[in-house]
Amino acid sequence: MRSTTTIKTNLDPNTLQKTLQEFFAQNGFRFVKHKGEKAYKKGRGFLVAPKFFTASFATPGKLVVESWVPLWQFLPGVYGGESGLEGSFGIMLKIPARRVLKALFAKVAAPGSVPEGYFPKK
Repeated sequence: MRSTTTIKTNLDPNTLQKTLQEFFAQNGFRFVKHKGEKAYKKGRGFLVAPKFFTASFATPGKLVVESWVPLWQFLPGVYGGESGLEGSFGIMLKIPARRVLKALFAKVAAPGSVPEGYFPKK
């Protein structure tokens, strides 16, 4: 199950798209097609566990971000299932992804806004 976070933003859709592309590229993510869905991915499962993020602009002024890590891994690069960033199961995989989500919020959120849905406390 994925974690879903809604972020209020003052950026127009074009600026927001460009900001997302730059943010994820600067943080080592690449834009991939994962199971038929476009997502930002970092890690291949060899030395760094994969982290996934999707971003959509369903409503003007709101960015919906889905984030997850693999639930299990058979071999390096062979993984399946999805685990949201909540909870402590697989915490060592989730901590870096939580940091990325917090940094993304700081980059695109409207001043004084509070994220809706899942957001790391620490």
